[in-house]
Amino acid sequence: MTLWLQRQEAIERRSAYLYWIFHWHDKLELEDADDEGRDETSDGEDEDINQEEFTVLKELLDSNVSRAFQVTKHPTFLHVSIPTLQSRYGATHFLAALKIFLDQHIPNHTIPHEYDHFDLYSRISLLLPSRSHVANNKRLTHLHATAAKPRQGTRKPVPARFDTALIIEDADTFHTEGGFAGELLSPMIAILVLTQIGIVGLRPARIRVIFQLPAHLGHFPHPLLYVEWFRPLRTPDPMTGFYLTSHSTRNRSRACAIVSADQVLRGCHLIPRFGPDTVNPSWRSEHVLDEDIDFFHNHYIDFYMFEYVMK
Repeated sequence: MTLWLQRQEAIERRSAYLYWIFHWHDKLELEDADDEGRDETSDGEDEDINQEEFTVLKELLDSNVSRAFQVTKHPTFLHVSIPTLQSRYGATHFLAALKIFLDQHIPNHTIPHEYDHFDLYSRISLLLPSRSHVANNKRLTHLHATAAKPRQGTRKPVPARFDTALIIEDADTFHTEGGFAGELLSPMIAILVLTQIGIVGLRPARIRVIFQLPAHLGHFPHPLLYVEWFRPLRTPDPMTGFYLTSHSTRNRSRACAIVSADQVLRGCHLIPRFGPDTVNPSWRSEHVLDEDIDFFHNHYIDFYMFEYVMK
C-alpha cells in the first residue's frame, strides 16, 4: 500500500510539472517584456503594446487554432538604414535579395535603393499545436533577430541573437507531401492549419532581419524576413541519425533570400558536428553559427521537432 501511494504521488508531481511546462511557463514568458527597448522615434507606450501582445497571444493559446505566427503591432526599431542592416545585423546582401523578392511577388514595384529605411521587429512568435501524448495545451515559441548591444554604463553588453528556423522553401512539394490551408485573420496574425508534416520541402535558415515592407515599395500582407540559407536536409548521418547541413553559398558568399513570415514553420536547433579532433576553444554559442563548419540538425530538442523529422 505504501509503495502504491508513493507511485501515485510521483505521478501527481510529474503531471503538475508537465502542466507548468506547457501552460504556465509559456504564459509567464509572455509577461517578460523584451529589454531591447524601442527606437526614440517610436510611437506609443511600451506597456500598452506589451499588454496588447500578451492579450493576443493568450487568445491564441486558448483558441482552437492549430498554428499561427504573430509579431507586435508596432515595430521595435524604426527607420533602420541599409548600412546598419549590413554592419550590425549581418544582412550583407539585403538590397539585392529584396529586389529579387519584389520582382517575384509585386509586379511594377518601386525599385528599392540604398537610401531606403526599414522598420524592424525583434522577434516573431509561433504557435505550436497541442500533442495529446505530451500535453493538451498548445505552446508558443519565439524566434529572435536582434543586433548586439555594447556596454552602456553599468549595463552589461548583450550579444547578438539570430535564431535558426525551418523555412518552407518549396511550397509545392510541401503542399503535396503534407498540405496546409491558410487564412489571414489580420495583419498581425496568420493562421495555418498543417497536417502530416515531414522534412520534405523544408530548409534550415538563420534569421537576420524581421521587417515590414515600406509602403512606397508596395504592399505585402505579411512581415518579411531576411535569412541566410543552410543546405537542405537530405540524408541522416549513419552514426547519430541527425541530418547534416552546412552554410549554403553562392558566388563565394552566403546564400540568402527574403521570405514571407508565413513560410516560417518553426524554430530549429543546429549544433556543430564534433569529430575526433579537439574542439576549437574559440567556439562560443554567440558566434559558432558563423563558422564554416558542418552542423547537425538536432531533432531531439523537443517532441514537436521529433515528430516533424521522423514522420
